[in-house]
Amino acid sequence: MTERVSDFLDRRILASDAFSDADPTPFLEILTENDPATYLSPRGELISGAANVRAATIAAAERFDKGGTNHIEVLGIAVARGALSGYWFGEQFTEMHVKGSDILVPMNFFIAEEIRVEDEDGLWRTARRYTIPRQ
Repeated sequence: MTERVSDFLDRRILASDAFSDADPTPFLEILTENDPATYLSPRGELISGAANVRAATIAAAERFDKGGTNHIEVLGIAVARGALSGYWFGEQFTEMHVKGSDILVPMNFFIAEEIRVEDEDGLWRTARRYTIPRQ
């Protein structure tokens, strides 16, 4: 049976919460391990390939210390009934504790992700992720 998209979004938000606290593990659990996969980072880097996207996620988390905060507002979801792919988009408000600093750095992003079911377990995975900084 396929996971409900709302359950995936719950996992996705928890993964961002953990990432904001310098733990990439839950985020890696929602990312695809299969190509094609892409990630447009907040720095404007376009990363291609599932292995490269996963490595970039780990590297990004290593720039932070524990103590960050996170909030995501889901603005839209598009998945047809019975479909095995779709997308969601939203806005992320986060404060990250950058390594070597005692202050929390506020960040605001527009997020759009293509998601797909590709496992026998029926879980959704993020295949393409676009994180665009907002001013």
